[in-house]
Order: sequence, then structure tokens, then C-alpha cells
Amino acid sequence: MSGKKEDLRVKITKQLLYDAMFDLLRDNRFENIKVTDICDKAEIHRTTFYKHFDNKYELLEYCILKLSEGFDEILGKYHYDNLNEFYEIIRNGYVTNIIEKDNLFIEILSNNKNGILMEKVYDVIINRVTENLKNNVSADKLKGIPPEFIAQYYVAATFEVYRYWLEHPDFCTKEELIKYLDVLIFDSFD
Repeated sequence: MSGKKEDLRVKITKQLLYDAMFDLLRDNRFENIKVTDICDKAEIHRTTFYKHFDNKYELLEYCILKLSEGFDEILGKYHYDNLNEFYEIIRNGYVTNIIEKDNLFIEILSNNKNGILMEKVYDVIINRVTENLKNNVSADKLKGIPPEFIAQYYVAATFEVYRYWLEHPDFCTKEELIKYLDVLIFDSFD
């Protein structure tokens, strides 16, 4: 939006579509959800859907971006003096925003472990972390490593470990998971 205030009806419609998408993702793989399913769940007509989104992929991206706004707030709140502090903020933000927020996201990720949804979530997080590094960390603190590489390293490690944990929930508790990640990341930089 280019500075214009969004109409209340548009906000309500987008919220209905957002809620419908996540309700459907709770029990279905993204690939199996049709626009008609989303519209039925949101109780809106398909033409209304297409006034706001070109397809379900565009809606998915909107939903992920909206969901990730809290992650941006967490990253933006802190100042970090080194890469270990940056990782800790990412890990805490991920845990706070995804794992602890509610079980909905865990259910969605569990149901869509290897699909388009996971790719989109991963891409959004990588882009957000990369932008945050570029905008908030001085080059000397990056030790000559490109921000894109650092983002890939931290996010990929954390993301894949969380995905493994979702697939094997009896492997360890959430607290143990965080402890294991901390040992792996922090000991590797000592």
C-alpha cells in the first residue's frame, strides 16, 4: 500500500481469508486446498477472493508475511554486538513467535512438513533476517561475512532442527531443543 489507508471492508475480508487459510491448513496440506475451499470457509464469494488475491499462493504469502510481523518486531527491538547475540535473538524470536505462540502453527507445520508452505515460510524468514542484518549490524561485526550467508546459516540450522523436532516430538522437550541448539551454535564460535 502506498501510504493510503486500507478500507475497513478490505481489512475484514483479508482477515476472513487469513483465518480461513490457517483453519484449513490445520488439517490439510496446502497443495490440497482449493480457492473454493478457502472461500467457503471464509464465507465469501470467489469473485471477492480474486479482487484481493490472484491465487492461493499469493494469499499464502500474505498470510506468512502477516504472521512474520511479530518476528520483525522481535528482531527490531534488540541491539546486538556480535553474531552470538544475533543468533540468540533469532532463536528466542522463533520460539516466542512460532513454538510458544499457540499450537496452530505447530499443527500447520506438522501437516505441511515438506511442501510449498514450508518453502514460503523459510523464504520469508531468510529475507527478514537478511534485511535485519543489513540494516542493523555494522559490517565489522559481520566479520566480512555477507549478511545473506549469515542468515542462511542461522535460519537453516534453526529451521531444520525445528522441523526435525516437529517430525519427532518425543525426541526431546522444547527446553532441551533450545539447550541443544545453544550448545551447537555457541560452542562452534568459541
